[in-house]
Amino acid sequence: MTNPRKLIWAACLSILVFSGFKILDNRFEVSKNLEIFAAVYKEVDLSYVDETKPGELMRKSIDAMLNSLDPYTVFYSEAQAEEALTQRTGEYGGLGIFVTKIEEHLVITDVFEGYSAEKAGVKIGDIIVRVSGKSFIGKSNADLSPVMKGAKGSILSIELDRPGVGIIKKEIERVEVKLKNVPFFGMVNNETGYIHLTNFMQSAAKEVSTAIIDLKKKGAKSLVLDLRNNPGGLLLEARDIVNLFIPKNELVVFTKGRTEKDYFEYKTVNKPLDLTIPLVVLVNERSASASEIVSGTLQDLDRAVVVGVNSFGKGLVQSTRSLPYRSQMKLTTAKYYTPSGRCIQALDYGNRNSDGSVGKVADSLRQAFKTKGGRTVFDGGGILPDEIVDFNENQQIIKELRNKQIIFDYAVKYLSNKSIEIGSDFTLPAAQFDEFTLFAQSLFHRIKTKTDIHIEHLNQSIKDDHINNTAEGIKALTNASIKHKTNQIKANKSEILDLLSLEIIRVYGLQSLYYKGQFNKDKTTQKAVEILQNKASYQNYLN
Repeated sequence: MTNPRKLIWAACLSILVFSGFKILDNRFEVSKNLEIFAAVYKEVDLSYVDETKPGELMRKSIDAMLNSLDPYTVFYSEAQAEEALTQRTGEYGGLGIFVTKIEEHLVITDVFEGYSAEKAGVKIGDIIVRVSGKSFIGKSNADLSPVMKGAKGSILSIELDRPGVGIIKKEIERVEVKLKNVPFFGMVNNETGYIHLTNFMQSAAKEVSTAIIDLKKKGAKSLVLDLRNNPGGLLLEARDIVNLFIPKNELVVFTKGRTEKDYFEYKTVNKPLDLTIPLVVLVNERSASASEIVSGTLQDLDRAVVVGVNSFGKGLVQSTRSLPYRSQMKLTTAKYYTPSGRCIQALDYGNRNSDGSVGKVADSLRQAFKTKGGRTVFDGGGILPDEIVDFNENQQIIKELRNKQIIFDYAVKYLSNKSIEIGSDFTLPAAQFDEFTLFAQSLFHRIKTKTDIHIEHLNQSIKDDHINNTAEGIKALTNASIKHKTNQIKANKSEILDLLSLEIIRVYGLQSLYYKGQFNKDKTTQKAVEILQNKASYQNYLN
């Protein structure tokens, strides 16, 4: 009879031998491929017909390798390391502006109060033409950022094109810029406070805590925490924000990676600020990462009602690694999971399609989990709100007008052509709606419907196949698309007028008035307040 102990020892020995071979095999593969790559790199440098730039070749190789993994694994050269630090701390030497690329132009879409750009008279809507003598027409934000940021106290020469005015030249001092995580908080009504959190950089939790304390002094008996368009940031700040509303030593999030050392639990470490105040969290399709930790965890623990639209679905955790010559790499090392056990990562980078594209986790593969109170939630696709407030099929044009900066561009144009004072009661006259519609039509090329995409493909096919006498048919399709967009705009006149009024207020420079205007004109905020004002309704969402 075979000795059971011997069998167990034989099995263990087999596992150890197999594991050892696997480790050795992996190390050999790494060593072999590094040797091959070094040989290729050397031969190209020595023998290629034209002169090469070794640094550029290596950077392209690194970027291509990391891009094949996911968009969050990124290499930073020594020169880019400061940019990486800025992303973590929110502090840099600059002018205090936010720039967005709109078609071929880099346009200033926000000017932060109290910084050198505002003091120098820079305005929202100004187009950056030249910086330090170098043209930036057609350039990207990635081209602009390293030039704009620099040593505190240094002077930047900048040339702006102001709509309705023309070219303006300014010499502006770079100052230390520390972006606010909470740019605004205030009272929606006598009992409901509102906090807009835009980032999770250092001191985010402290800023939220300060806002809550101030709002409660003003009479707030319930809160709206707005995380819409918040791309995330520091994981510990997310933990500490959740901690404001739940007890100490409660699990907020845990991470799992390839190895045991990548498993880590993040629990609350502080005394909570308020365990009972009714809370609604707002999210949308641009709420990601740390925003999803906060909203997902508060949902899992039945501590808040989540309102809005499905969040982005970024459940990947990045760690920063120091590399030689002061370079750095931000590397995806784990996935994070909310307390119920769900991972909210929406895109499956590990299983790409045959064309290299990345698909979402299939609905059939999404698993159900339970909140602390027994409600059902799902993984694999961001945070699904408890109450969905979204544009219906006939209102998608509103989202496009906002996302493609058409409402912003009209606000800039409206203010550039008029010398007017904007007050707290400003509302765009309804008579201006026809003017806006014509303006929007001139920018319809930014809004690509399925019909527009088919027209582009058809035009290219006709050109490739040398087919004649099709112009009238294409023109009819194009006109039909224009008419469809125009009809959608007209059908949503009231809501678009509200958005135009708010954007004109914001571009004019009345930031606090812009937020207060949202209380009456933003249907997601209104729904949140409606839920909070009805205690029975609020509890029904959480039961």
